[in-house]
Amino acid sequence: MPFEDRIKGFWHVMRADTPGGAQARRRAAALGAIAVFLLVLLAAVGLFRYVLFGVAAAACGACLAAAVLLVVRHAPRGARLAARVPDSGRRIAHASAGGAARARTHVSPALRGAARWSSRARSVAGLQLATATAGAQRNVRAATARVGAQATAAWPTRTPGVRHREALRANAVGLRLRRDGAYLEAAEEHRVALALFRDLGDRRSEALTLNNLALALDRAGDGAALDLFEQAATMLGDLGEEQHEGEVIANLALAFRRRGSDERSAEVFELALGKLEPDSQAYRKVENLRRAS
Repeated sequence: MPFEDRIKGFWHVMRADTPGGAQARRRAAALGAIAVFLLVLLAAVGLFRYVLFGVAAAACGACLAAAVLLVVRHAPRGARLAARVPDSGRRIAHASAGGAARARTHVSPALRGAARWSSRARSVAGLQLATATAGAQRNVRAATARVGAQATAAWPTRTPGVRHREALRANAVGLRLRRDGAYLEAAEEHRVALALFRDLGDRRSEALTLNNLALALDRAGDGAALDLFEQAATMLGDLGEEQHEGEVIANLALAFRRRGSDERSAEVFELALGKLEPDSQAYRKVENLRRAS
């Protein structure tokens, strides 16, 4: 069958007011709706531009081929065709309008379905991304917790030797700060050392650190130093450390002197001399201080 006869037969079936024509029109509309749906789907994944270019190129090629074929085959009937153009134009316009309306009727639900599908796909993708992100954060936190637990299991606490060195270091820092005149900062360092020695159960070092803390507070003008000197002296006496006990008592005597309690200071100096070895340097120093009062 010639090409033009096929075209005429197609349009005749499409325009016919028969059940066959209605079925052909529904099929054409359904095919158009499917094509539109596919185009929307491709647009959602970012391929619509390429499909559109291909369709446009194919349509242009088909139109050009059809135009050439019509010109070649229908040139002798040009006049008759020209005379029938107005009537044909009206029929074509009417058919086009009807076809467009029917296409919109079938295409609109498809477009709405495609839009709902695209929105649902984006929602699902967003939910999956959020879930994946939250899962990754939970995994990071769990891994951090595992590392911390492993480190704690490997070294649950600082060893006594480490804590002892830390206490000695804090006492040394406090002594340097006290010599520099930073008495309150020195007191803080001595408190750190005191807590460590108490935790270790080292009563001798605890008593000596109480003496260091009292010296810093005494130079800062804090009256709590007097009580700390007495605590340190009592602990050293209980431990049998009379030489160190005498030195702490001498520091207490100096604290009384700084506060103007000369009589009390002299009494405490005598008590300190009774604890110190007579041939020791500390004894001679305390004796000189007692005489100076």
